Amino acid sequence: MKRILIPTDFSANAHKAMEYAIYLFEREPCTFYLLNAQETDMKSDHTERVTDPNIKMMEDLFKEVNIKNTNPEHFYEREIIYDALVNAVGKTVISRNVDYIFMGTKGSTAAREIFMGSNALKVIKNIDFCPVVAVPEAYDYDLPDEILFPTDFKSTYEEFGLKPLKEIAGLWGSKIRILHITEEEQFNEVQVKNRKKLGKLLKNFTYTREEIVKYDNISKVIARYSKNRAIGMVAMINNKHSFPEKLFREPVIRNVVFRIKVPFLVMPDIT
Repeated sequence: MKRILIPTDFSANAHKAMEYAIYLFEREPCTFYLLNAQETDMKSDHTERVTDPNIKMMEDLFKEVNIKNTNPEHFYEREIIYDALVNAVGKTVISRNVDYIFMGTKGSTAAREIFMGSNALKVIKNIDFCPVVAVPEAYDYDLPDEILFPTDFKSTYEEFGLKPLKEIAGLWGSKIRILHITEEEQFNEVQVKNRKKLGKLLKNFTYTREEIVKYDNISKVIARYSKNRAIGMVAMINNKHSFPEKLFREPVIRNVVFRIKVPFLVMPDIT
């Protein structure tokens, strides 16, 4: 039984993330946890919480998903936590033993929004012990025929660390497209070793390897590559010692130049 957390503020982008999660895990027994987090003053009157309009919206959403649910192996639970989003998500991941977090993103058309929307980015950067799937609001969801996995082969890959990628690829037989983004002319000894190990870990999957020279910032390279090919998802390990860290630090991210159009799976670094 997969346990999937869906933080919601009852917006269209949160609804899209929920629908995509249900669609992607159609063949799997799942419990979906609908979570609304509200940062509030601890001194707030109890009456204010009782009359909170979000309670009704959560009940309406819960009723809607159960009415639409035709899958006998899909179940739903809901909760409202009066705390900061990151705190509420972290607590729920631990207490419910969550396997994946699915979050909607506000998209690149909102000029003042940073990469993937502030809430999704906060969760990705702070909840580093659970895979997060960020789903663009404008994404017309489909099955991920191909999953793009950008890497520089500078980090060690482990079976458990790649579990989310392998699980999602295995749901519908997705092809994994390994994209080596390089700044060097040739592999060093560590990269050769890691490339070989990655191949062994993915031996039961259909995958290809391709190399591309980093002629632009990393985020632009990934966005352009995924747009020009039949990529249904981008997957990365949130490794603080490799280029994903550079991705989050690039000024281009803060200016919404990285306009990813497909779901983005961010996996914890367990090394």
